[in-house]
Amino acid sequence: MDLWDPFLAYASNPLAIGLLRRSGITVTLAPYVKQTSLLLLGAALYWWIQPVGFVFKVAIIVVFVGLNIVLATISRDDLDLVLPRIVSRRLGALIQGITLKV
Repeated sequence: MDLWDPFLAYASNPLAIGLLRRSGITVTLAPYVKQTSLLLLGAALYWWIQPVGFVFKVAIIVVFVGLNIVLATISRDDLDLVLPRIVSRRLGALIQGITLKV
């Protein structure tokens, strides 16, 4: 896996959406717009604050994930992919209680 693979996959997303729409498959853009906005907000926050300590860096990641949960751009299934099962179960119950459909 090359260092640039995640960036290239993210950058090619608009082209993939365009090709899917051209072939008749409907794609909702709202989750992509929300996640991109939150990603840019997190990058700006990181650049503006210049966190030195580990705790501040983790706090920015927690805020990013928390806002994605609140805006319903990630689901319990997404958390199951990256977290241990016991953690994702507990967070899944929490997500169902706080998710807002925006």
